[in-house]
Amino acid sequence: MFEVKVGDRIYYTGDRANWPSEGTVTSVSASYSDGCINISYDDERFEGDVKKCTKGLPLSAFSPGPGRRFYLLSEWQAQQQAQLESLALLSVISLNNVKHGGSRMQKKRLVFYNISNHPSSNWDVKQVEAAKKLLLKSSGLPFVYEVEPPVIIDVPFPVVSPTASIKEVADLAWKVRTQIKTQDTIVLAMIMGEMCLTHKLVNLLSREGIGCVAATTEREVVEKEGVKTSVFKFVQFRSY
Repeated sequence: MFEVKVGDRIYYTGDRANWPSEGTVTSVSASYSDGCINISYDDERFEGDVKKCTKGLPLSAFSPGPGRRFYLLSEWQAQQQAQLESLALLSVISLNNVKHGGSRMQKKRLVFYNISNHPSSNWDVKQVEAAKKLLLKSSGLPFVYEVEPPVIIDVPFPVVSPTASIKEVADLAWKVRTQIKTQDTIVLAMIMGEMCLTHKLVNLLSREGIGCVAATTEREVVEKEGVKTSVFKFVQFRSY
């Protein structure tokens, strides 16, 4: 029989109105025939220290079936791993089909999203090439898909008011997310900007399997006609 205990880690898949999140079962009651479960989520969704929670959730919410949104975290992770292994197997089958005159390989776009206030048009050649190489490297199985040339798409990092609440920052993160297209696309994102929004974006995109990186730079002082100017030279992309 399926069992949920206090302290169990859970995963909520989210919906149109709520983000996906991990959480912890805080109490389990037998006040209803189906059980009554309370969950506290890791993410702070409201202002201050108040964390969003689910109260009075029936045990049946964890039962397998269409529309299921609640899982034990270990169960969810095992399911995701199984799906990855299945995809890898399908990729090998697709490759064999192509080798033996089967249907064309699935076409994939490679997109590097620049979520910052540093337009890629101002990047030096080293940074542009590093972004494209990193994208190709992260694409996984380059011989299974017909891959289009990598592209860099700029998404301006929003202005975050110093008086913004946690919920307002979360809303900004979701607005940025809606600009990122993932269908038939392999995506990486460079995220650099205000720290709280950066944290929200990295968590949000990482949950969806989108790699997130930051650009590291080295400061050089250039002197011309007695005037010293600081120039920041790109060094590498580093994962969050």
